Amino acid sequence: MNREGVRKKIIGIFREQATREMREKVSLDSRLIEDLGMDSLGLVESLMALEEEFVMEIPDVDADNMLKVQDAVDYIIDKKRNRA
Repeated sequence: MNREGVRKKIIGIFREQATREMREKVSLDSRLIEDLGMDSLGLVESLMALEEEFVMEIPDVDADNMLKVQDAVDYIIDKKRNRA
């Protein structure tokens, strides 16, 4: 999957977890809690979906640093690059 494919897939995952009102507003700059209205359960479910989609484990210390959608994109792309 190329970089753009990764972006689209991650945005889709966060859209599924965002509040109904915020789904169409998900962008790379969206803050997960403040902008998308995610609670702790939504964050955990999003991370689990990312792990499943990209077949990797995201340690809690790394997950804690994912504040925006772009942070998740950067993390996944970096980990995929390092696995190659």
